[in-house]
Amino acid sequence: MIREIKIDKDNKFEINTSYGWLYTYKEHFGEDILPEIVPLMESAIGIAADIFENNDAVDARDVISEIAGTIAGTEATTLTNVIWALAKNANDDLPNAREWYNSFETFPMDKVIPEAFWALCESTVSQKKVKSLKEQIKRFKITTETPSTSTK
Repeated sequence: MIREIKIDKDNKFEINTSYGWLYTYKEHFGEDILPEIVPLMESAIGIAADIFENNDAVDARDVISEIAGTIAGTEATTLTNVIWALAKNANDDLPNAREWYNSFETFPMDKVIPEAFWALCESTVSQKKVKSLKEQIKRFKITTETPSTSTK
């Protein structure tokens, strides 16, 4: 799946969550990321699903806070490397990660990580879990798409 992430009015990039990004990650960073990222995604989806299923009224900030706590245990460079590998999978002409990140004046991780995370979940985690979470989100009228994202 290719998704465009818009940082601001002048800066945007695409990510591609098809499995080629895993090879890009391993080729450039020397390790397989799946043992770290799949449990992280499943944990975050499980947390969100539990919050939705066990509460009549859910504040989206509670869900985000719980998931952020799960992600917080991950090194920042791991997350930025994942985002770069997803972007590189969409555009093979991207420079190395450091050069690419330096090309942005700002790079709001609080905006980019959730968008990339959701795209990864849709292509990596079982469709049953994603469907269940989407149903809960719909029930509480919480959107998973922000105005800055679009799916191609």
